[in-house]
Amino acid sequence: MDIFITETTVDGFHDGEFDLPTLFAREPDKRDEFIAAIIDPIVDILRSPNAGGALSVAGHSDRYDGSSNHIQCLEVERIASENRVNSAIAHIHELVKQIEPSAPDDLITLRFFDYHLRAPGAGSLVNDDPSLSEAQRRQNRRIQARLLVFTP
Repeated sequence: MDIFITETTVDGFHDGEFDLPTLFAREPDKRDEFIAAIIDPIVDILRSPNAGGALSVAGHSDRYDGSSNHIQCLEVERIASENRVNSAIAHIHELVKQIEPSAPDDLITLRFFDYHLRAPGAGSLVNDDPSLSEAQRRQNRRIQARLLVFTP
């Protein structure tokens, strides 16, 4: 069996922004990279009678400093993280359907294909400094996608 792993990180979300298509509209190079790394291989799986795959998508948040209550901060970070990962998986389905209209509405129904969504909040920061710039905070606000493709 042959295994191929590809992954990509899409960062650059503005504060309060969760919608992946909005980020892609603003930064089309990131969209093209995402399609090449994740969408095209999923379409290849769809078109192959024997290939399969596993997709992992994580939505990350920046650290939220807007409250003195730690639990409230964690809740804001969790919600941002969940919103990003939910937007990402919905947009992945949409992009796959644009390239392969016969694709099912939910990739989880595909034979030999599974996906896992994670929303770790701000638990895995790229930048963790008390005085982050907005550019550094945008690096924390990101989507990570990893695709494992296997063929017999």
